[in-house]
Amino acid sequence: MTIEQPINNISTNMMTLFCGLMFSLPGLKFFYFSGILNILVSVSIVLTLLLSCAIGRMKFPPIAYYVVVFWFFFFFSFFIFGFEVYEEIGLMEFSRYVSLPFLLFSLLFGYNLINIDFLLSYIICWSLLLAALYWLGFIVPTGAGSLSYLILSMQIGMGYTVLLSRIACSRKDSAFGWFFLFFLFFSILSLPGRASLFLCIFITLFLISIYVVTFYKKKFIRIVVCTLMFSFAGVYFYEALKPYIFNEFLYAKIVALIGGDDPRFNIYIEAFHLIMDSPFGLGLGGYLRYFEAYPHNIFLEIALNSGVFTAGLFLVFCMLWFFVNLYDLFVKRSRDVKSLSLFILSFYLLSLWNFSNDFGSSYSLLFVMSLSIVYTLNKYSRKGFE
Repeated sequence: MTIEQPINNISTNMMTLFCGLMFSLPGLKFFYFSGILNILVSVSIVLTLLLSCAIGRMKFPPIAYYVVVFWFFFFFSFFIFGFEVYEEIGLMEFSRYVSLPFLLFSLLFGYNLINIDFLLSYIICWSLLLAALYWLGFIVPTGAGSLSYLILSMQIGMGYTVLLSRIACSRKDSAFGWFFLFFLFFSILSLPGRASLFLCIFITLFLISIYVVTFYKKKFIRIVVCTLMFSFAGVYFYEALKPYIFNEFLYAKIVALIGGDDPRFNIYIEAFHLIMDSPFGLGLGGYLRYFEAYPHNIFLEIALNSGVFTAGLFLVFCMLWFFVNLYDLFVKRSRDVKSLSLFILSFYLLSLWNFSNDFGSSYSLLFVMSLSIVYTLNKYSRKGFE
């Protein structure tokens, strides 16, 4: 029988809070732009873990042990094959690569100290706060960089996916839940971030057409009615909302994507040819000899840095994560809101990292995928925590 996590103590609250702050780091930089935020959050997580070990409150699920072992071999391969560091990568960029395994291992060792319910609620509240400050004019995203609309839409989209998962699993409808959901969606729609917008639409259709219909057929009608009501309201107030949503810049980017004029397509093709010519990788940051920035795809970036073998290891992990969650949802027919929320959030972030963002900033992606696997498999573990 599985022992439920977490233990309710100060260490749990601290670890969950710092874990939430880790997810918030890109958004926090809209208020205080400094790399010191990453250092403070990382150090706080490690200190909380050490404090818990000192007072004897640590319990480690066997499933998490296997995940840690896998990541150890992955990062060993990543750094061995990427040993030839490109001289212009910079100390800051190199430190981002090195800090990834340390932060990920600390979070996984502290799994039992993370209150998943509170963490998911935190992500929703954080996204709502960012969206509200954006509409009030306190946050003004730029066109590119760490303070861009892409970062803001990604952060708001995280809350949207988690809130949508909760609504899908809930047997009762909440007017506030639906209002906040549409508020987050219109906030994403007003930002020219194609990936976040398309992913939120796809995830919504997936949950409505498959999960909700499969498990909550009666609720499907209510969801359709609520969606139609908000859609008709949006059409009715279209002229008033037009200056704020679906701006011309987003429309132009969508047209470029459909027409094949997006420069990323050329980057993907050239990156593929480089990987074929150098299957063992170019070394960390070696792709900067050929591109002005990262290749906007996490699999391509790993392969360019450390070769096809290391990228294959990451692919194996992604396949494990995917099939574990499909088994939980459709074979075991689980209605666990935490499992669904972690799966949908992982899918959202993994998809984003295949269209934008670099591997050095993938700490939230790697952790939430690991958390999804550990939590889901631990439900079916006979031994539970040892």
